[in-house]
Amino acid sequence: MHAAIASRVGEVYLWLDQQLWPSRCNRCGRCCDLERFGHRLFVCTVEWIYHLYHNPQPVDIQGHGRCPYNHSGLCTIYDHRFAGCRIFQCDKDMDTQAMIYETTLAKFKQLCIAYNIPYRYVDLFDALNGVLSDIGP
Repeated sequence: MHAAIASRVGEVYLWLDQQLWPSRCNRCGRCCDLERFGHRLFVCTVEWIYHLYHNPQPVDIQGHGRCPYNHSGLCTIYDHRFAGCRIFQCDKDMDTQAMIYETTLAKFKQLCIAYNIPYRYVDLFDALNGVLSDIGP
């Protein structure tokens, strides 16, 4: 079941990337400094399943100020990054980003309903600390 969920989340990510085109992340790593932007990165249940499916290795959590997947200014999970990472662009219009994010979350909620799994929306660091451990692969 997790492979099917990961595939469906991947489809949402492809849709999301199309919504953001031609605006593209330049991979500068600035947005990974969550504290600098007063930003918190949240993930939902189906995203977490997708994440564990594609990135099963544990990560060293250094604190809440910087994304733990950013090493030396580069995202180590860029191709499989979360919706919040895909949408948030530090130099783009926040209102448009918020609208796209809400639509994306609605798609994720529908996937939770389709697969009969609880929809939970948690801070990335809480997820990494095991808050969503009951829905792992």
